[in-house]
Amino acid sequence: PGSPGTVRNTAEEPKRKPEEIELVRLSKSTGFYLDGKSETQPVQWLVDTGCSRTIVSNRIFYNLKLEDRPEVYPYTGQLRSADDSPIGTVGTAVFNIRLGEISVTHHCIIADVVNDGLLGLDFMIQHKMILDFDSKKVMCDGQTVTARCGVVTDRSCRVIVKEHTVLPAGSRTLIE
Repeated sequence: PGSPGTVRNTAEEPKRKPEEIELVRLSKSTGFYLDGKSETQPVQWLVDTGCSRTIVSNRIFYNLKLEDRPEVYPYTGQLRSADDSPIGTVGTAVFNIRLGEISVTHHCIIADVVNDGLLGLDFMIQHKMILDFDSKKVMCDGQTVTARCGVVTDRSCRVIVKEHTVLPAGSRTLIE
């Protein structure tokens, strides 16, 4: 066993193919949030049904005291944002997660994301989460937690290009 916060060479994470890619949506303001903690650090958890794995930001991880950091293992997959840009990772670890009065442990990826933490589908399935957007409540392992919705703003963007280009509605397109 290594000291807390150190990376070990033996990966103890769910088995996956090395070429497996996981996509992440990054959003600091819009979304369905649960207030809680990761170890001793306060976290605003984004409930992200489009994210397959649960992620703790490297900022939250490095703000933990060394003695509070869980043991870190290498992450062997590829993490990419919704626009296909790569996301840097520190590794994976089993974290103590608190949501309201609920305390659980969960295997998370530590990555360079803008959100404090993202609760992915793996967490939602393992902890039997039920989302109620109307009442802003979440059931997790049979217990209720109050959520909050980030503000969604409508926006429109102007695009200027030198040649004729068709952009599909609702898409993100990089034009070079």
